[in-house]
Amino acid sequence: KNVGTRVASMHSHRMSWLSSLGFVVLALLLTSGASADETKSLRALAKAGDIATVEQVLAAGLDPNADDTSKEGAGLAPALWEAAKNSDAAMVSLLLQFRANTTTAVDTPTRSVPLLVAVEKGSDAVVRLLLSYGAEMDIPNKAGLTPRRAALGAGEAIRTLFEMRDRHGPIGLEDPPGTWHLFDDKDRGMPFYFNPITQEARWMKPPSCSWRQLRIEGQPIYMNEITHQTSWVRPPALCWKKVSLPGAEAFWLNFKTNVTNARVPAELTEDLADQIAAQPSSYWFNEVTGVSQWEDPKESSWNTLTDKDGRPYWFKPSTGDSTYKQPAEAGWKQMESKEDARVFYYNEVTEETTWVKPPELGWAMHDEL
Repeated sequence: KNVGTRVASMHSHRMSWLSSLGFVVLALLLTSGASADETKSLRALAKAGDIATVEQVLAAGLDPNADDTSKEGAGLAPALWEAAKNSDAAMVSLLLQFRANTTTAVDTPTRSVPLLVAVEKGSDAVVRLLLSYGAEMDIPNKAGLTPRRAALGAGEAIRTLFEMRDRHGPIGLEDPPGTWHLFDDKDRGMPFYFNPITQEARWMKPPSCSWRQLRIEGQPIYMNEITHQTSWVRPPALCWKKVSLPGAEAFWLNFKTNVTNARVPAELTEDLADQIAAQPSSYWFNEVTGVSQWEDPKESSWNTLTDKDGRPYWFKPSTGDSTYKQPAEAGWKQMESKEDARVFYYNEVTEETTWVKPPELGWAMHDEL
């Protein structure tokens, strides 16, 4: 608690100063160059590496994606492109935080996107940032060269980043669960995010804290508000469980990465955190196989859904497979013998019968460890 208070106090002082000074800087920019010079100034500041001033004007509301329409700035590359060209990872991170567009920030003469120039410069850190924010890999420049193709001739680190992005999407490059902590700035009445490893503080959500749970036809689906990546499988950022043990304070456990946290994880929305906290220490146990797990078995098995025409179909979130033909795994039913009321099991698909409970029907939720 003391650490959190100190962090919040330091952040509040810093952010209040940035906010007030940011409005002054923005006012000076507007009065000296009018709206036409805003992005020119931002581009020039980014090119010069003036991260403090860029943070001030962005916090004051300057749009990082506005066109530079001034005479001096006409045709010049946007701020994000300049930062990528300079291999300035801190500047790129700041601009992305304020939603600089990775697709439209192109260099006019070459039509190169920031990701392409970062690959050509060999900047591993900038490439990772852009890929983690969902930058497209197949946008060609005037010569037809795409970031993906350029990466083939880059160093091993950059090739690996592209492979990870291809295999997992942006989620494969985002911060691990528990990296960011959420605090309240009492002076401004706003939450902010703090990374205790890098000591970075920011108002805007990082990609790892931007996953949301939605539902389609009753089936959970997960979407990242920043990268727009979607997944039927619960992302690691949301795989938290509140654990309460006798004689100990409750804590939060990420059952995908085995990370623990005393505070409510920054990755969770308030509603989802409340939902999880309502069932502390609950877990699933399969009485047939003896396996126990935190994750709901429904997230890795066949679920019965209904399409828009009212027809039943089966969907498996872990693979994304769907079929109108009932899978054998989903065909087991518990029945009762009419002669002696003895329980047996029947598979509607294979017509198999057995007195032994199938593993598919062995799961039950337990409330205490």
